[in-house]
Amino acid sequence: MLLRLLEALCWLVAFLSVVAMKVLRALADFVHVQLIRLLHLLERCALWCARMYKSTEAYVRMFSVRLVWLLVQLLRLSIAFTPAIGAGIGYLYWQREFLLWSAAGWTLLLLVIGVVLSVKMKNQIEVRALTPEDFARMEQSLVAELIIAIFRCMPGILAFVLSWFIQGKIMPGLCFWGGIVWMIAPLGLFALAVIGEFVPDSVAQVSTQPQEPRSDPPPVPGRPCKTGYEVHMRHGKIQSRGGEYDLAIQSFSFAIELRPDSALAFQKRGDVYRLKRNYDQAIKDCSRAIELDPKLVEAFWSRGSAHRWKGNLDQAIDDLTKAIELDPKYAFSYASRGETHRQKGNLDQAIDDLTKAIELDPKSDCSFGRRGAAYRQKGNLDQAIDDLTKAIELDPKEAEWFEWRAQAYEARGDAEKAASDRTEAQRLKSG
Repeated sequence: MLLRLLEALCWLVAFLSVVAMKVLRALADFVHVQLIRLLHLLERCALWCARMYKSTEAYVRMFSVRLVWLLVQLLRLSIAFTPAIGAGIGYLYWQREFLLWSAAGWTLLLLVIGVVLSVKMKNQIEVRALTPEDFARMEQSLVAELIIAIFRCMPGILAFVLSWFIQGKIMPGLCFWGGIVWMIAPLGLFALAVIGEFVPDSVAQVSTQPQEPRSDPPPVPGRPCKTGYEVHMRHGKIQSRGGEYDLAIQSFSFAIELRPDSALAFQKRGDVYRLKRNYDQAIKDCSRAIELDPKLVEAFWSRGSAHRWKGNLDQAIDDLTKAIELDPKYAFSYASRGETHRQKGNLDQAIDDLTKAIELDPKSDCSFGRRGAAYRQKGNLDQAIDDLTKAIELDPKEAEWFEWRAQAYEARGDAEKAASDRTEAQRLKSG
């Protein structure tokens, strides 16, 4: 009897130990998962703070440069009108009419010269918005000149301070005024350097030939964003991948405001409008991108895809064919044109295009799935099932592939597999 009690006690201890181990393991797994989620949240917060810092830094830098540029232009105008201002001040003190007429005459002369030059050079001067490269050059020039001016002012500052400690009648005044003159001279040279070199070539370019639109270079992975345009472009791409389409449109719109001749920014915004099913605005933005850069393959692909979703199949084929001509190795163009041919009923052309897309990108589930649909419509059920099975292997969470394979199984008479695929498709759609 005692042995049986001991045996039962041992079994109870073992059972409780197993239960305790499972509970502890479940608790450890739960804590581990929560810690991972917390780390991901902290990482997202840190990334958001870094983006906000870069955006704020870029805006502050550009605002300060624009403010300095405006002050420089006001300084230029004040120098040009100095004789008129001097004559006007003299008239207030001495009440001599010739001073008043001199001020009015000089002002009128400058206005006439300005009007004549603007009319004469109206067709030769092209005023464009400042680019991020201009801002960077302006910043570097301004900071360098300011540092040199401060360094040159140091002897004058020392002489000015020394004048307060020297005893005598001549030396204090000599040090005082000598120090002021020494400080004024470098600052005057700094002002002249700024007036002579700050901005003019980057604001107005004299040219009789129209300039080619700039095309944007591809972003360099890992390179930090240093301009507002690049910050907004990177934010828009991240937001678009995350499904935050409204924020992505806002970011690309900010980028367009900073660089209105950016074909890439218009194309990216148009592609987001396409994902939002706003096909008219997508076509409009992509058309603008094509005007700015007629060789931008992605713009033709995005506009062709928008036309396809809108039902303009002929226009879609024209745009996608142009994209293929510009870049024969761009798999998305072949895949989209193949799907457009399939929707039009041109099954042989659809299969040819989708086969080419698969050759260029063998891991594209869309190309396999659409070719499988084309084979199913053509009656090649075995090939259709093979392609759709491959598409499911590449992306097992796409309900459309299961639905199309169910139709192929049903057409072949395999009701059990068709029902299984339809069940899985419904589960994915509801989940």
